[in-house]
Amino acid sequence: MGRNPKFKIRNLAILAIGVGLLSQHAVAGTNAQTVQQTYPMISLQTELARDADTYADDKALVETCTSKGQTQATCLCITHVLKYELTLNEYKAAVRLYDQDAKSVSAALRDKNVSPQDIQTAKDVMANLTGDGDFPERCAEAKAYYRR
Repeated sequence: MGRNPKFKIRNLAILAIGVGLLSQHAVAGTNAQTVQQTYPMISLQTELARDADTYADDKALVETCTSKGQTQATCLCITHVLKYELTLNEYKAAVRLYDQDAKSVSAALRDKNVSPQDIQTAKDVMANLTGDGDFPERCAEAKAYYRR
């Protein structure tokens, strides 16, 4: 089953607007560091979690999530959204950080060459994931990606 063409058109429009805004900031002489912090760029060499085989991590995240009292459906949505939206290193960080002591996990992840930026991005995305009003839409979009 393919993605809804409306999603594709919407995503392309959002991308075009974002590129336009970034170019306006660059032309206006905005500090490049500020733009990078606001709109993090992903290198073409960066592996996305959605394109990687992460079965063991997916399973571990769902098990941890359900052990914390979430429903199976919610945990599957959390897994889909995180895997769809994060890079592979960010996703690995998110799996290990999910409801655990962030300091000890962060140190262990740094030992495995996961950058502090990847760890912070994972923390930021997970901070209020299910409480965000757009969680159902994000879940539906992520699930649609895996159905194609």
